[in-house]
Amino acid sequence: MSGIVLNDGAALANYEKPYFVAEVNSSHNGNVDVARQMIDAAADAGCDCVKFQSWSAKSLYSRTYYKKNPIAERFVKKLSLTPAQLKEMADHCASRGVSFSSTPYSEEEVDFLTEDCHVPFIKIASMEINNLGFLRYIGAKKHPVCAVYGHGRDGRSGKSSTYAGGNRKPPNCTATLCVNLSR
Repeated sequence: MSGIVLNDGAALANYEKPYFVAEVNSSHNGNVDVARQMIDAAADAGCDCVKFQSWSAKSLYSRTYYKKNPIAERFVKKLSLTPAQLKEMADHCASRGVSFSSTPYSEEEVDFLTEDCHVPFIKIASMEINNLGFLRYIGAKKHPVCAVYGHGRDGRSGKSSTYAGGNRKPPNCTATLCVNLSR
């Protein structure tokens, strides 16, 4: 089979059943009740997985950025979920029969997602596909990886899957295409 098998048993490969991921991102506006309702809607719609973002004010932007954009830090803090809240969302997903995943932006977030939330895959944000040290760290986990190439336009995006595989073409890494469906 040309593809990968996720930790929830789903196969991502040609001629396999599509794997539908509901992207919650920060659309919950930092409100866990809204996030829970979004999980319920995704489960009711038949999605296989619900994906969040695991960033925090510390992991998303640098202090230099916040000094130039002070309001940004307030927004990031308001919109992000704590690790305890993300774990609560993972447990709610399990209770609804859908997988939970989240995009990490730090090594600590990778560890939390793989060790505490048992995500089926690590999704690499398009803005991180050239962060080779981070990709090596993720690759060392030997966890299935999905890389999205939406913003990787500087010619280096082809290297990211190799680095996520520890300098080899990894059997557990796939490139994905994200499609936004809205009413």
